[in-house]
Amino acid sequence: MMNKDNPGEVNCGYKGHATLWEQYKETANKFAERQFLGTRDLVEEGTGTLIYSWKTHAQIFEIMEALARGLSYLGLCPEQKVEGKDFRFIGIIAKNREEWAVTALASLRSSVTIVPFYDSLAADVIAFVLN
Repeated sequence: MMNKDNPGEVNCGYKGHATLWEQYKETANKFAERQFLGTRDLVEEGTGTLIYSWKTHAQIFEIMEALARGLSYLGLCPEQKVEGKDFRFIGIIAKNREEWAVTALASLRSSVTIVPFYDSLAADVIAFVLN
């Protein structure tokens, strides 16, 4: 990260962490049993009130690890040369929800760049971006 007060100096991260991945791993370990991601999907009988079902940091970490390993094993994010550098990409077309967040975390873990697509984009626009 660039230091706005000293443009020639690079800030070495937050609380000793150089990457978001390092920060997330520490948080997931420190708060493993705390609620992390909630999904509004249950309706309370008689009231019609939506109830969140929650997953803990530990549960999300396990799901994220499985997704990251699966993406790698299946070769779904191959390296590509872009402007002389190697990158790996994954496109996400989804509403904001648990699966989006898990995919983002799996991408951080695997050094994969996320290419987000709005779920409202027309198919021809998505095809144009992909090609």
